Parts: sequence; structure tokens; C-alpha cells
Amino acid sequence: MSRIAFDSSTVKDRRARKVLKHLQAWLEVHPDKDVLDPRELQRAFQPHPRDLALALDALEHAGVLRQVYMVESEGVLLGGEGFPTASAVTPTVDGRLGGTVETEDLEIVPVYRCAV
Repeated sequence: MSRIAFDSSTVKDRRARKVLKHLQAWLEVHPDKDVLDPRELQRAFQPHPRDLALALDALEHAGVLRQVYMVESEGVLLGGEGFPTASAVTPTVDGRLGGTVETEDLEIVPVYRCAV
């Protein structure tokens, strides 16, 4: 079971609720996910971008998720637990296979992590 758990029925916007139902089903298939990348979710179940944003925003305001920033290197998100703001991204981060990776030329990606 995913660490990211929520009750979609508490969300008022019906389209955001629909996205959250898809997200719940997706998390059941991907229980090890602890980082939600909106780009990956967009590819996975193709919600309307506005509805996805509203759904993730609702989970953030409910204290379920927190938005952080990570860097992407060769399709892999790096940055440990993430950074609180894009400007807080450090010049280097730990690489996936050890060592460090310079972040200056990498894409900074807003993602969501479990808030607890």
C-alpha cells in the first residue's frame, strides 16, 4: 500500500475528484511511489492539466502532499527529499549511483511528496 493515502470524496471540485480516483487506482499499481511527478501522472492517465493541478493542490492543502523541487538527470529525479523552493536547489546533488551531479544545467522539476 502506498504511503500516500487520501479520501477523494472530501474534494469539492468534481473534475479534481475524478482525477483523484484515477490517482488512487494508479497508486495501487505503484505502491512504492513516494514522489509524484505531474508529468508522469499526465502520461499515465491523461487528465486535463487544470484538473490534475486542482487535484494535487487539494491534496497539498489537505496536508497529504507537499510540493518540493528536484532536478532531473537522464530521466531520473535527484535531490533526496527535495528542496522547498526552486532557488534552494544546491549546485550539486547526490547521484543515483554515488558521487555528485552538478545541477546548473539540469531541469528543475516541481514534484509532490508525502507530507508526513
